[in-house]
Amino acid sequence: MSHTLQGEACIKDLDALADAAKALGGELVKDKKTFAWYGSFIDDSPIPDDMFSPAETHRLRVGSREERQAAMNANFNKCAHVIKFKGASYEVGVVKKEDGSMRLRWDWYGPGGLIQKLGDRNAGLLLQRYNLNVARKAALKRGYRPVEVKKPDGSIDLVLVK
Repeated sequence: MSHTLQGEACIKDLDALADAAKALGGELVKDKKTFAWYGSFIDDSPIPDDMFSPAETHRLRVGSREERQAAMNANFNKCAHVIKFKGASYEVGVVKKEDGSMRLRWDWYGPGGLIQKLGDRNAGLLLQRYNLNVARKAALKRGYRPVEVKKPDGSIDLVLVK
């Protein structure tokens, strides 16, 4: 069964993403063009908004299940880069958008092992670490020393010291 997802987060810094993956035990593999997933779209998840042109997305959404499955099976795992995690059989695709930013795409179905690595089906831990890395870089550029403070609930505050 496929449980496909494309994250809404806008990724602009590939190095910060690579560092985020590494902090969670993963590895960014640059220029790998497909990622591992269940391999068969069962039509149990929505088609990502920007995976196809708006007209094609609409056509597929109102069309037959077979058309959606064929289109998703042929295109879902295409990407620019891949994040691999030791112990997970599925991978995260890093998909480039037309504006140069990137999005993450993955199959969160339990046996693929990504939920445990990403923190939840929305990649909460990976995105938290990514955002911390981006904020840390910006702080350093402005002459601040960033210090991470881990909170009991698992969240992290970034304190900037001048």
